Amino acid sequence: MSLIGEYTIECNEGRLILHPNLPHAQCLLSHPAGILPLCPRYEPESGQYLLPFGYSRSMDTLLHIVDSLGDRILQGVSRFRKNKAALLKLCFNAGRPAVELMEDCPALIGLIAARLDAALPIREYTEKAAQLVRRKRKEILSSLSYPASRSVIRLLRKIPAADRESAHLEAFRKIIVAGNPGKIKILRHALHINWLVVQLLSEKYFPARVHRSFVLETGGLADPEAIEEVWLRIAEMDRIIETAGCELFVPPLRGLESLEPVHDILVDEYLEARRYKEIARLTFSEPPLPGMEIANDTAVSCGVFPLKNGMELLSEGVEMDHCIATYAHDIVEENGGLYAYHVQLPRKPPATFLIRKSPLHGTMRVQEIRGRSNSTVDSAVELFVNDWLARSEAGRDREAASGNAELSGAEQT
Repeated sequence: MSLIGEYTIECNEGRLILHPNLPHAQCLLSHPAGILPLCPRYEPESGQYLLPFGYSRSMDTLLHIVDSLGDRILQGVSRFRKNKAALLKLCFNAGRPAVELMEDCPALIGLIAARLDAALPIREYTEKAAQLVRRKRKEILSSLSYPASRSVIRLLRKIPAADRESAHLEAFRKIIVAGNPGKIKILRHALHINWLVVQLLSEKYFPARVHRSFVLETGGLADPEAIEEVWLRIAEMDRIIETAGCELFVPPLRGLESLEPVHDILVDEYLEARRYKEIARLTFSEPPLPGMEIANDTAVSCGVFPLKNGMELLSEGVEMDHCIATYAHDIVEENGGLYAYHVQLPRKPPATFLIRKSPLHGTMRVQEIRGRSNSTVDSAVELFVNDWLARSEAGRDREAASGNAELSGAEQT
């Protein structure tokens, strides 16, 4: 159920009032003759927001659009993550042609909504929108600076609902306009053109860092969390490459299964390039927050333990089978602004986490937390770490306040 209690929107016919939280969601029009119910039957999806839109319609046309197209408009717009207000405004003003275009090629209607000037007077906006959505698909593409061809329409239809955002569509357009045959062929064969496919086809990654087969496998992913997980691994490899200070040998990724071995090769290259002994000799500043030990009935020491030097960081990386040691020089440079800790709870798998100080507020936050072999951390462990951080910061603030009070008292004396 939407969290919005009521929307009141000015239109030519009066004030449009949306009540999504009633047992039967209502759309009412308030005008001098009274209040007229327009759409008493529509039930919004869970969490769906009804956003403002403008009108330039006669009363009869307004009634017809809300009654005949309201459900289709709201259902179609709910699939988008962003720009819902612009899409609602476009569909309710351009009518059936806009709704049919949204159902046929959502990415194309998203492009139109983003390009139309929402600041135009409502009548001028409505006229411009109606003219644009009634054009042939190829003419619309041409007006949006895309190559006017059916093949581009077919590619636009492959873009998932969650990825029809302006930045993603603009990156996609640049690939199409550049016309690289290899990249266009990949797009034609990809099952989905999700945001990561477009990212991987940028000059930074393709073809030196990722093989065609890797991009196609990524295009086969439909789960947003799986796509995000792949991107996080690639971003971690980027960080290692960019902080190495020298050229590293990185074999191209040829499939999703190659992420782990290529990552391991990269870590080995990094440690060799930055010299294992050099990292082992590093000493860190005092940890910004002290650790803590938990009493338990096992032989394993439990609690939160700061990793105070390069050797401890290297040992943690070996024991936990991940690349935490690549942060060694960053920890030295941050001088207390970045710090690594090991956490172990009774009868729970261990984890390593980094905390970073905000340059604006001076507060600490968990930058990342990882289990053995970069696995997902047990939720109880993650909750414990966040609770420990909050309690440690609160204790530090109380000590600082107490010290200030004592200093103030001494000055008054």
